Formats: sequence, C-alpha cells, structure tokens
Amino acid sequence: MIQKYWKNFYNFFNPSSEDLNWGAKTNIHSVIILLILITLPLFMVVDENDQVLLYEISLPSTCISRSLFSASCPGCGMTRSFIHLTHLNTKASVQSHTLGILLYLFFVFEIFIRGLSYFKKYDPLPNLILKLHNSICNIVFTCLVFNWFYI
Repeated sequence: MIQKYWKNFYNFFNPSSEDLNWGAKTNIHSVIILLILITLPLFMVVDENDQVLLYEISLPSTCISRSLFSASCPGCGMTRSFIHLTHLNTKASVQSHTLGILLYLFFVFEIFIRGLSYFKKYDPLPNLILKLHNSICNIVFTCLVFNWFYI
C-alpha cells in the first residue's frame, strides 16, 4: 500500500512522456484549472486587514492547518501572494509568500507544457523538454518543503 502511494507521489513530480501525453482530456482539464488559478486573483483584492475579497465579498480563511493546529502549511499566504502578483505588486507578493512568484511562473510553464502535449498528443514530447519539466517540478517541490521547514 505504501509503495503504491509513494510510486504515485513520485510519478506526479516525475512524469514520463507517456504520462504527459496520457490523454488530451487530462491535459486540457489541467490547463483549464491552471488558467483559473492564475487568472482568478485578478478579480480579488487584499484589504488593509489582510482579508481576501472577491468583488467586495469577504472570503473565509481556508487554511485547515492554521485553523486547526495554529501552524502554517507550505501554502499559507500563497493566495495573497498570487493576488498581489496579478496586481503587479511584487514586494507584497514576496512578503505574503516567498515562493509565490516561483509557483506562479511554474503554473504558467505547466500551461505551456500541457498545451504543447495536448496539441502534439500523438507524438511524445522531446526528451529535453521532459527532462526540463521534471527538473523544474523537483526544484519547486524542494523549495516549498525547504521554505516550510527552514524559513
């Protein structure tokens, strides 16, 4: 059971060309979700009390880790960071979460890779692009874990 879980976890961050070309439906769904994640913050603001607002409607805090255990998780502050970044306020973005810019750029890169895979669904992605994708996934994951434990 644990081996199966670890294999799935490892494959998520190290997909093969077959995984990225697994199906057009999967890739297009991923692109849609990623587009929502990077464009939805355009319609949000952070008020002076550090509360997230969507069209002047106050959104509840959704961090279960912080509300249940009073401890931050690796993504605490990421929504605020994305909001500041989409409004071109990089200083506030970095203050909200130090890796917000990196993750935002990673999402943009994923849209590019998944879109490329979607349009070239019958040909495997070039090995160089696949290695670059795997390396970037590993770097982002390592940075998030390092940031969570040491900063």
